[in-house]
Amino acid sequence: MMRVGISVSRMLPATLVKEMAWCPAIPWIVANYGIEPPLTPSMEMGIEHHRTVDREELAERLGLPTPRMYQVYLEDPRLGIYGVIDIVAGNRRRLFIAELKAFRTRRIQHFEAQLYTYALLANRRLGAVHQALLCTRDRVRRYDVDLYVLRKAMGYVEKLWRIVTSPEPPMVSQDPRKCAYCRYRKLCPVNEASA
Repeated sequence: MMRVGISVSRMLPATLVKEMAWCPAIPWIVANYGIEPPLTPSMEMGIEHHRTVDREELAERLGLPTPRMYQVYLEDPRLGIYGVIDIVAGNRRRLFIAELKAFRTRRIQHFEAQLYTYALLANRRLGAVHQALLCTRDRVRRYDVDLYVLRKAMGYVEKLWRIVTSPEPPMVSQDPRKCAYCRYRKLCPVNEASA
């Protein structure tokens, strides 16, 4: 397949790691067709939730140490990844990060991939991340950030770069029900329903 799109930027958003964990074809589509991921109604609700949530009150409830920072933009030119971490708490020797999600979730692997990538970014740019929290409406999941998490995140970043720089889309086999409601299905070169 020929590349039809854009030259890939030297920096990719960490949210593409989340998209890749959901379906590896998505970052390839974004990079090759040069599109911004379209907002879904649930994404719009999530944006509104992020605008209205009291992060200070939440950080207090979670028992996160001070000092605290909110909506922290980080980038790592060597990894070629950037992102905005919802909450960063603590100091260089013992940091905590938190990612907020607006909904109850059963499937969290893609959110974990994004959180691990944020932990890697924070670890490289701010100091030793002790724990990463995934905060959904129904619960808070705490992950100790160890070598396993950092290596897993590095693997996600490397895989993402391989996908977006490949002239061919990744081989993907998804449940057709998952593809049926995908916002990229009309552009997807690996989804039979797009033909």
